[in-house]
Amino acid sequence: MRHQTYDKNHLLHQILHEALLLINRLDASGGLKDRIGRLLLDFPTVDSRKITVNDFDRINNSRKHAPYERSLEIAKLLLLNFRPDLKAGNQDMIALMFDMNTLWEEYIYRVLKRELMREWEVHGQKRKRFWEKKVIKPDIVLRHRESGVVYVVDTKWKLPEKNKPSDNDLKQMFAYNHYWKCTHSLLLYPSDSTESGIKGGYSEKIVINEAEEDHFCSMGYLDLVEYYQNRDKWSISVAIQNMLEIDTRYVD
Repeated sequence: MRHQTYDKNHLLHQILHEALLLINRLDASGGLKDRIGRLLLDFPTVDSRKITVNDFDRINNSRKHAPYERSLEIAKLLLLNFRPDLKAGNQDMIALMFDMNTLWEEYIYRVLKRELMREWEVHGQKRKRFWEKKVIKPDIVLRHRESGVVYVVDTKWKLPEKNKPSDNDLKQMFAYNHYWKCTHSLLLYPSDSTESGIKGGYSEKIVINEAEEDHFCSMGYLDLVEYYQNRDKWSISVAIQNMLEIDTRYVD
């Protein structure tokens, strides 16, 4: 009588294991890191390998693999650095799992707060009264601890048409510049590696310390996959400061 031995060191387990390791290396909350740590402790011992698109193609669509279908889709997005098609809405599974606008905003805020804390106050969703009980609240406000100069960053999980900001976005940034006495604000978009940022000036000046000042809004793009792959060579905070034309020689 033959006894079948179940080998746990197979491709499906190897893919899921590599995805868990990747998530654990990313900036995750304490609770998430704890859950992933417990999963990794319970996970069967498997070979470490670089996962490619061909590996996913080798997995058969069978009833045995059906319970892993969603996990494999998430692993594919993570391990192959897939991005949602921001223009056409393809690969929209990410949008079903997360509010990408909130995730994009929160990630940029946390990175800036961690990397700029010595020189800058970094505020998220800082509110000011706008009309009656209504408030306006830009995603991120940077205030230099010594000079007091202020910059506003508003994150957008979309790609603007023809590399131009919408009228509503420009009006929103004009209001931010006015209420926060800011001469340069930034609309920050995820990159699909084809766009380049632009800077434009508003026609009407704002008053700062009783003096009229020109003020501007720039568009900037960040490719998080490129950042992750080259994180030892450049930082998100420096990239954003360059978009705002901040002299980074004086920022640790």
